[in-house]
Amino acid sequence: MTLDQLEVLKIIVEKGSFKKASETLHRAQSAISYAIHNLEDEIGFALFDRSRYRSQLTTEGQAFLRKSKEVLQAFKELETYGKALQKGCEPQVRVAVSALLPLREIIKALDQLKWRFPQTEVKLVIDVLGGDKLLLKNEVDLALTDAKTTSAQLETCSLGKIKLWAVIGRSHPAAKLKDKLRSSDLSAVPQVIVQSSPLAEERSAGVINQSNSWSVSEFSSKKELILSGLGWGYMPIHMIEEELKSEKLIKVEPEPFLAEIFLAKIKNKELGPSSDFLWQTFKKITV
Repeated sequence: MTLDQLEVLKIIVEKGSFKKASETLHRAQSAISYAIHNLEDEIGFALFDRSRYRSQLTTEGQAFLRKSKEVLQAFKELETYGKALQKGCEPQVRVAVSALLPLREIIKALDQLKWRFPQTEVKLVIDVLGGDKLLLKNEVDLALTDAKTTSAQLETCSLGKIKLWAVIGRSHPAAKLKDKLRSSDLSAVPQVIVQSSPLAEERSAGVINQSNSWSVSEFSSKKELILSGLGWGYMPIHMIEEELKSEKLIKVEPEPFLAEIFLAKIKNKELGPSSDFLWQTFKKITV
């Protein structure tokens, strides 16, 4: 069985006859028939019902055609992938993304990458305070990180600052104080925090009292705990806009905590075409 035979089968069905397939492929009709006969001998059943004026696919032939189209498509994708690798395109780009970031801007950049470099796979690592260390350990190629690094090995640029509001659930008794409420009034209330990645366990941001805190792995769980009245904590503004409007969440402080976001890569390391495209695209993001 060959890819050529599968292609001939597909063209015959698309064009409606052996004759039209021969014209499309610029081959003698006898060569087209010979290719199909050999394929039928190989697979052990008839692909076409030749008892009628115009040959039609058998039931088995229809099923075989569906699967053969998948094979042909996979081969074309493999061929394109091989050509891309030949040109130096990376098979995979690994990106650390701060859990504070709204994903909509990241998704826009990845959508552009998909159309320009369809053969490149993207691996996203959602991280808290450890993006720079992931870079230094060569576990990612780029980082959109909330960790301000002083490493001379990294090239960084600031994308702006994200507002994090200290909030508490409306159901908590302390929420009745509203504008008079301060984090210093909440010493007996657990602060809910998102734990740092394993590489950044010694780092923390905005933690008032480490001995009275509850840790979760991501912000959606943190928000649910705060909404339920079990604690208070800092939340990125884009994740709680609706809850603030409806007063399901009450601000604890009059001013937000500002977390700066950096785009980072290893200094002087040459990026491949796909990584460089993302680097240049991410630099345009303003948070």
